[in-house]
Amino acid sequence: MMGDMGNTAISEWIAGLGVYPLLVMLVPSITLFRKRGREVMVKQTASVLHAIIVFLITAAAMAIVAYELSDLLMIPVVLVIGGAAYLLRKRVFPYRLTCPECGRRHALFSAEFRNVYVMDDSLCNECRARLNPPQRPVVEQRTVDPEPDDELEPDDEPEWDGTLDDQDYEDDE
Repeated sequence: MMGDMGNTAISEWIAGLGVYPLLVMLVPSITLFRKRGREVMVKQTASVLHAIIVFLITAAAMAIVAYELSDLLMIPVVLVIGGAAYLLRKRVFPYRLTCPECGRRHALFSAEFRNVYVMDDSLCNECRARLNPPQRPVVEQRTVDPEPDDELEPDDEPEWDGTLDDQDYEDDE
């Protein structure tokens, strides 16, 4: 019946999903962002905030189902969470669909998706290659002394019988 205050079909569906949506939101934080370090901190923070939003909506749906309340209570929950996300929009939605350097639009359903979702600078591949050329690792040159040091003799090493003395473990009091 349409006017029934105990109608919880939407909340039951959301609550029935359990923690899986939360896990889906946290997987990018674990896999994509972990190996990149500081160059992805802003977007990693956004990913965690998205997971918090999903958690809050799921927890509200579970509470509505547990207390047999109406799905109409999801409206203020979503409005409050949406309002908070709007107020924090620079942190929650830091994504740019165009390259800030050349203005080219990113292709979302390609490997370039990484530039929008992961990389903080949102540069296209061409601009990133131009602005940040790959650096070759610096190889340290070591000089080898052709003459061995005559001061050390093989017999100069102290002999050790493989046991530890009690004096090695005495505490300084």
